[in-house]
Amino acid sequence: MDVIKTETSDIGQHHGPACTGASTEFIKVYPPISRDSVPFIPAEAEDIGEWQNIVRANLPINIDESTEVFIQASTTSLAARALQFLLLWHFASPPAPYHQFEAALERALPGVVCSFVPLAALLSSKRVFEVNVGVGAAPEKAVLRDAIAQMTSEVRFWVEKGVYKSLVFHSSTDHFRTRDCILKAYGFLCLMHLVNLGQGPEPVSPFLLQAVIDGHSNILIDREFILSLDPGQFAVLQPWYDWNGTSPLTTDPKTDLGALLIEADIVIEALSLEGMDEAERNGVERTLVSRVLLGHIDPTHHPDLLAFREGLNFQLRPGQDIRKTMEGRTKALLGALNDKEDQQTEVERQHELRFAELLIRYLHGKGHPDHEWIRREIVPEDMYMKEHENVVHRVRLLLQVMTGSDLLPLGEHWKLKFSFTHASSYQDGGAHLNNAEEITPILYSACFMQGKVTMDVGLQNLLLQEVDGPDHALYFDAWMHGPLMAGDGFNKI
Repeated sequence: MDVIKTETSDIGQHHGPACTGASTEFIKVYPPISRDSVPFIPAEAEDIGEWQNIVRANLPINIDESTEVFIQASTTSLAARALQFLLLWHFASPPAPYHQFEAALERALPGVVCSFVPLAALLSSKRVFEVNVGVGAAPEKAVLRDAIAQMTSEVRFWVEKGVYKSLVFHSSTDHFRTRDCILKAYGFLCLMHLVNLGQGPEPVSPFLLQAVIDGHSNILIDREFILSLDPGQFAVLQPWYDWNGTSPLTTDPKTDLGALLIEADIVIEALSLEGMDEAERNGVERTLVSRVLLGHIDPTHHPDLLAFREGLNFQLRPGQDIRKTMEGRTKALLGALNDKEDQQTEVERQHELRFAELLIRYLHGKGHPDHEWIRREIVPEDMYMKEHENVVHRVRLLLQVMTGSDLLPLGEHWKLKFSFTHASSYQDGGAHLNNAEEITPILYSACFMQGKVTMDVGLQNLLLQEVDGPDHALYFDAWMHGPLMAGDGFNKI
């Protein structure tokens, strides 16, 4: 704070029989708000990978190499519920006996299998998720996404804040055993999503995660960070951001700044309107940011956030926790982990690569696929046996629908093209694997040697199936083969 001396002249003002000349007064002048912190620059993909490796390298040493996460269910929804059942069991207070877990799971979710493993094992690389006939990374991602969707649909715990969801903070600041247990499980579920998928647990607010990890003192307006994640919420905070701290603070509700202060429940009477020092300014800013982005004026000390933090800020090896693995780069990592455009692009790319992999495998097969749907519905036994060893049969069928002839096109530079229209990211539902004929078929155009693929939920389901061997007929093979038997490509533009 500086103190400056000013002089005001009495010339031209009437003070009675004589003028008094110049007068002197002192005014407090505080420096403008400083926002010269480290600029926000999202981390790169390799930085996320490095962080994941650091977390796994610091898992408790009592995690046996043979400890493997195994969850098996007929749908992603059931598998997601089993995962949440396991987390709630771990965070129950008082602790539930582990030897009763299997029987309790069978009563709650009949037919679902979930191995009872330590929490740290859920962050390790030894994880198997089996959904219907799908095994591997795709089913695991589907299960975690479904679990997050189930979690954030609970209106007792989650509320929309901008484009994301934050916690519903209980009106009481007492601890409630059941609520604490659920919130701890939710925190760890978010951590699983971050570590195992390398992506933010959308729609959970990254501002909530940052507040949990960085703590109260770091809840300030970071323009670039907020703009990159939710421009609409920055627009709400902008009147305060634009106020430079040197001019008197307006509380007129007709102004944007005054309206913001009132809507955020700032007690105007308590403010130093004429001269606000840095400590007070930062305190008011934390309150505004917390209210707008998180839904509470002091979330970091609320029992709900403390419980959520216990699950998210998982204790790794002694002296190491999740917070320390992100120290100094929380915003950079969260910015990259919550980059929706990059996430969606990567998901779409993986679907296209999986499609190409299964298409090439299908074309390398002999004759008609030995699949129950093909054998039962389309190809009679004599036709099946006739082409049984034909190594070019499938290729000729594809050429027929994509070029109008089963012969190779003339010239050296021809190509068969597949274009993709992507629906939303994977979710449980759509056509089931035993109804491959109900899944949107490829739209072929022989005139353009092109196939238009609709990458919807049904097709994503097909792509989940694991390959058991070179001769194993997949549902993808049946879905691919059926339309080839019926079409010539000319009437499908």
